[in-house]
Amino acid sequence: MEVVFQDIARASLEQERRQGAAWAGPVYCLPLALSVGEIAGDPFGPARRAVLRRLYGAFPQGQEVAEELLTCGEKHFRAVCQGAAQGDMVRIWCSDQPDEACGACWLLAALDDAGIRANIRRVPAPGWPEGAAGAGWGGAEPGQWAPRLACQQAVSSGQVAAAARTWAALCRENAPLRALINGRLCSVPDVFYDGWIRREIAAQPDPFAQAVVVGRVLGRYALGISDGLIALRMEEMIRSGQLEAVTPPPADGPRYHRLLRKTAAWVER
Repeated sequence: MEVVFQDIARASLEQERRQGAAWAGPVYCLPLALSVGEIAGDPFGPARRAVLRRLYGAFPQGQEVAEELLTCGEKHFRAVCQGAAQGDMVRIWCSDQPDEACGACWLLAALDDAGIRANIRRVPAPGWPEGAAGAGWGGAEPGQWAPRLACQQAVSSGQVAAAARTWAALCRENAPLRALINGRLCSVPDVFYDGWIRREIAAQPDPFAQAVVVGRVLGRYALGISDGLIALRMEEMIRSGQLEAVTPPPADGPRYHRLLRKTAAWVER
């Protein structure tokens, strides 16, 4: 079975499979955004639901999307655990995007907790595929995935146990965010990405299109974070009085499709 952490990636893998690629098992997606928000509790519980609702709250029907992702994730997680317990191979497709790195670490910890430490493979997808820009491997085209199969690696029982220890430590810290720093998952504060966002805001005239800032942060820095998280951080800058809305958001589009301006409280850092 194939496990991915983004819906776009899942769609690409399924199209590859229909076109006769080298896998035949089901594809499961676990889109839980585990690099954001509290992780100490149930990964399918109220706290995770609240995080997903916040991340997708900038989009029309975002609340419904969050519910669907949580329901889908829980259903797929149960299926992965059931198949693994029956001896099916688990192949985890994982890039260095923070959500995916966290998802892989959490899944290995969950398998370890269930006593499943064998027949696990990891398919690394480092860097950014051509044409995917800020979407990372989630935006890769069908045809870009199959060559990664040659890079798959067996995950040893020791590596599974190490991932479980790492995830347990991250859960104890329960930080607002987690980031991949020098190849290692680390707990970081909620302002961790603000420097990049503020740099792009500072370069804008007043008023400026919020969507331009979101797009430039995604495209220029390859941070592996979502537009929803960038929008949330800019909402915090609005709440703190450093930015203010000039135009209302559209009823039928993302909330960040509006004009903002810097206030007298904006301070260059």
